[in-house]
Amino acid sequence: MSAENSPSTTPTVSDRKKFFAFILLGVVALVVIASLLWLSGYPQSFLAQREKSQLRQQLLEKAARINYQGPRMLTLQVRLDSVRLHNDRFYYYYTFPKDQVDRLNLPQIEASLRRQMAQQLCQAEAMAIFRQHQVAVVFAYRDAKGKDITEFSLRPEQVC
Repeated sequence: MSAENSPSTTPTVSDRKKFFAFILLGVVALVVIASLLWLSGYPQSFLAQREKSQLRQQLLEKAARINYQGPRMLTLQVRLDSVRLHNDRFYYYYTFPKDQVDRLNLPQIEASLRRQMAQQLCQAEAMAIFRQHQVAVVFAYRDAKGKDITEFSLRPEQVC
């Protein structure tokens, strides 16, 4: 085989141009894809999901700490039975162990409880996580026999 017919091992100028054009096309494609992802909100939604997941974990830990203490009397009339996180809402379950629903003035009690719980939500250090992350808090009250007295939801951004 003669030297004229053997393939050249040295890249030609044309080969180099094709290689750099291929690299440039790849870089442009990556920039376009990254731009589309950024404009679609992907990085922000990823970060938001991560923050939401961290908040959920903090709220679950808060619920576990409170529930570990078991039901406890907060006052002579009110017992905190348990708490839970459900559908991005934090629930507090209370009982009036000495009262029955048919003996109570429900509108007056509910108005009083709403005022007290709104004040707690807005001022108590233990409620700071709800204020900081605008988590809805549900307060549910039952009587001595387990009958519902009232249940209401408060959102920090609406009452504080």
